[in-house]
Amino acid sequence: MIRATRIDPAALEHHVNTKLQSAISAANNVAQTEARAVAEAHAVQHAEENDIRGAEAFKQLEIQLHATLAHRMRDVLTAHMEQVDTAIRLAIAAQGQKIVKLVQDQLDAFEKDIAARIEDSCRCAEKKAKSIVRRHHAEENTAHEDTKLSLRREIAECKASVVDTAVHRADNLARAFAGTQADALDPPAFDDESSMSSGEEMQPSYSIQEADGGCDKGAEGRNELVLMKMLQTPTTRVKPEQKSNECLRDVIRSEQGKIAARARARCHSLIGDSPKQTPKSNSYKKRSTQVAPGKTEKAAKLRSDERNAMKKKKAEKAMKLAELLLNSTAFEP
Repeated sequence: MIRATRIDPAALEHHVNTKLQSAISAANNVAQTEARAVAEAHAVQHAEENDIRGAEAFKQLEIQLHATLAHRMRDVLTAHMEQVDTAIRLAIAAQGQKIVKLVQDQLDAFEKDIAARIEDSCRCAEKKAKSIVRRHHAEENTAHEDTKLSLRREIAECKASVVDTAVHRADNLARAFAGTQADALDPPAFDDESSMSSGEEMQPSYSIQEADGGCDKGAEGRNELVLMKMLQTPTTRVKPEQKSNECLRDVIRSEQGKIAARARARCHSLIGDSPKQTPKSNSYKKRSTQVAPGKTEKAAKLRSDERNAMKKKKAEKAMKLAELLLNSTAFEP
């Protein structure tokens, strides 16, 4: 197991050099001891000749020489092992630094790849959101236009129906009143009155046909003019009996009250709700400001103001007709 220690190459080299110098000095000492041993051996040989104890001294010197050599060889091997160990540690440290650098490069590349993918996904999400918003705005605009057209159609139909019902009820009341007058008159007077009533009844029937024939602006104007003329033209009256006059007056007032109440309710709804019936959404305003800047915005505002003014004028006309129906005394006996 390699210890995770910080290695100083200069200190390691100094240590190895000291160990090598010690080993070299030990080898020199061994050589010196060998030379001494040889000299002593020669001396021993000479001593053997002179003395019998020379062999024992030579053996002792040989044993000392072998022990010294073994000790010095052990020191040399230890220094060599330490040098190899330091070399191995240096190689492992260099390899570890290379591995760390390679892993860091791989991590940087991976982070760049992830950042690029995140940016691509954000761009795709923004494009998709913009397309969804545009489609939603287009759907809202189409729905707004459809509701606007349907409301205009309903307003035109309601106006036409109000005028038609008013004319129809006035015509019925005129016929009923003419019938009561015809019952109360003599035959010659009945003929004159019937001729006058028939002559006066031609105009409302014609107005009803015109109102049923078309719903354009000219037809509505003609219907209103015919109704106003019919209400304002005085008719020749002959006083019938008191009971029939009271009954007819009650019927006329009740019918006129109903017509006037409906006309007033419709007029108030047209005047009060006409600018609020088609509220524009924020997306529609945003799109209108983007598509039609400058003069087109002013033109659109002018058109909307003109439409509101026309609606108010029509509502006021209907209000006047209702008031004429309520306050007119043309059909009262």
